Amino acid sequence: MKKKLFLLIALLLCPLSVFAANKTETIYTNLDLNGKVIKSNVNTKLTNLDNTSYEDYTLLNKITNINGEEKFTLNNNRLTWEAKGKDIYYQAPNTLEQPITIKTNYYLNNELVNVKDIKNKKGNIKIEVLLQNNSYNSNYGMYNPYVVVLATTLNNKYNSNIEVSNGEIIDNGKTSAIAAIAAPGMYDNLKIDELKDLDKITITYKTTKFEEKELYVAATPKLLEEIDISKLSKLDNLSSSINLLQENMNKIESGSNELTSGTTKIKEGSTQIANNLETVVSGVNSLKEGANSLDGALNQILQVLNSQIEEMNKSYYDESGNPINPFEDVDKLVAGDNQAIESLQNLNKTFAENFTKSGLDITKSEEELTSTLSAMLQAGYIDEQTMTNLLTYKKLYDGNNQNIYLYNKNIEGLNALKGTITESSTKIQTLTKTLSGTLSQVEAGASSIDNGLTSLGTGLDKLYQGALSLEEGTNELNNGANTLSNGIKEFNDQGIKKLSNYASIINNYSNKAKILAKMSNEYNGYSTNNANKTIFIYKIK
Repeated sequence: MKKKLFLLIALLLCPLSVFAANKTETIYTNLDLNGKVIKSNVNTKLTNLDNTSYEDYTLLNKITNINGEEKFTLNNNRLTWEAKGKDIYYQAPNTLEQPITIKTNYYLNNELVNVKDIKNKKGNIKIEVLLQNNSYNSNYGMYNPYVVVLATTLNNKYNSNIEVSNGEIIDNGKTSAIAAIAAPGMYDNLKIDELKDLDKITITYKTTKFEEKELYVAATPKLLEEIDISKLSKLDNLSSSINLLQENMNKIESGSNELTSGTTKIKEGSTQIANNLETVVSGVNSLKEGANSLDGALNQILQVLNSQIEEMNKSYYDESGNPINPFEDVDKLVAGDNQAIESLQNLNKTFAENFTKSGLDITKSEEELTSTLSAMLQAGYIDEQTMTNLLTYKKLYDGNNQNIYLYNKNIEGLNALKGTITESSTKIQTLTKTLSGTLSQVEAGASSIDNGLTSLGTGLDKLYQGALSLEEGTNELNNGANTLSNGIKEFNDQGIKKLSNYASIINNYSNKAKILAKMSNEYNGYSTNNANKTIFIYKIK
């Protein structure tokens, strides 16, 4: 069972390649529980050699040919073999520093113990295997990406409730085979919280008769070399799309702020109109109360009214006498909304094209797409990263459609508001001109003063009520604009900006993953500089 398990680990850490390996080195090391090296040898295999001599490079001494009679010479780390086309297997004692330090702690009922002292005892056992990466690459500022697998077996006759961190347990009824994985130094490389526990492996179980078991550990720095770097570039495209979304969202927030500023000005103007008309109404009441001051009151009313008419006429022209558009700010916001809609539609077109390339319809529900993508993943048509990217595009696509709907509704409301304000302004102008004419007739003809005052009071009341309605409407418009501005700001702060930050984090991780894959690919050996594969095998006892 031990030999089979040992062979299985070695196979797992030696992925097959379509290229024939020229040189493979395997480092076999026996350790005590404290990580002290008891014995360590380096076995090297040379294959695909031609019929001439072969020049190799090694840091080893005391080399022994363990599978043939081929002669060799060693001079200044240059090892020359008279191979004559044969495969070479040689061995040498290892005196180099170990790339990984392994220490093992045993606990009985949560108390740290010496493993020799608990033989045949019963209770709750915890075995803690601590791993430290000693291979810091100063050129990249990261640790070499070693992937470690631990394996051992337990007899089911005496042991139960077996658990292992970062691993699996295979139970054949009589024996439980334990395999776990670790990656010391990976948390320091990526700073991802979920990787904090990958520098140790913990085995726990309940025993009625403790037996000391040998632990086998295999490690390789080459497992990441097969990563397809081009797939990580898709994360860069996703980050660019989210950055474009952030830029357009910032424009929308700026436009909403301009709308709030414009509606505040409209609100202030409508309030001034209502206040001036209130003065006119007060003057008419004074006219009715005192006939002796009729002429003076009429003159006062006409002056205020004509002044108001002049002010209203001036509001349609700038200081140079050129006509102005009172709805310039509103039109800018509508244009900004249309631009945002176009940007979101372009993004959705890009997302939809990604689905079309995969033979999928992005308009399907998220549940249907998740089910379909899971089936494609199981069938091997796509990988997990592609599935994650497509589901991210789907969420962004649905969110963009919701935003497009909101922007269209906002445009409809702004256009309706323009119509309402225009209609109210026209009515005010008409009523004001009518009022001015009526007052002129009152002043010219004292004989019709009663009828004129009655008509004047009616017209003023309607005009004042209309001004109050306009003031109330502009207040609601201003409140709505403030609500819209605050809502857009909150959506931008809590949604789009966080999404943009996540995209930056993902992009940072993808860059580090590329570096780790490059470091794995550039690893050329432990005791040499030209090995195609390097495997470390540790036996802890």
